[in-house]
Amino acid sequence: MQRKEIEKAAIIEIVKNSKSYDYQKAEQVQRAITLFQGREDLRQSEFGKRYLKRLDGMWDLPAEEQMCILCVKNKSVDGVVCQECLDNVDTVGGEPSYEKQIEDMQYYLARQMKLETRRSAKYTDDIVHNLDSSMDRLATQSSMKATNRMVAVTLALCCINTFCIIGIFILMLFR
Repeated sequence: MQRKEIEKAAIIEIVKNSKSYDYQKAEQVQRAITLFQGREDLRQSEFGKRYLKRLDGMWDLPAEEQMCILCVKNKSVDGVVCQECLDNVDTVGGEPSYEKQIEDMQYYLARQMKLETRRSAKYTDDIVHNLDSSMDRLATQSSMKATNRMVAVTLALCCINTFCIIGIFILMLFR
């Protein structure tokens, strides 16, 4: 099954479950998790992963404060899917518009990658700042040899961080 078809199947299954189950009841949440996990192809899809993650953390926030896992724009009505997505995805027949949900998934992944890049950049800035402080102390206390070592360590950490960011970007592109 192609990636796009797997995502479509996951979207349909998620909407069917949202129409069938009351996610405010723990036993129904557990039943939805069990049924969804029984389908390997759905578990591997991006929407499937987000669905299972949301069900695992169902009671972290009230249902009306959680964003829809399909469009990632509207607040959900049941803790999982918003009313617009429930109305737009046809689970019985016809030709539903999955392209919007798939575009939204790409938007979500791009947003996640941007957040990871920001975190990584902040982490790098903190490391460089701490290393700069350490280098200042070392320069006044030690010889030039110790300072050169610190510069080499800083450069190595910056290179490692750059490769991590590139790796995250490549992983996000080939998902």
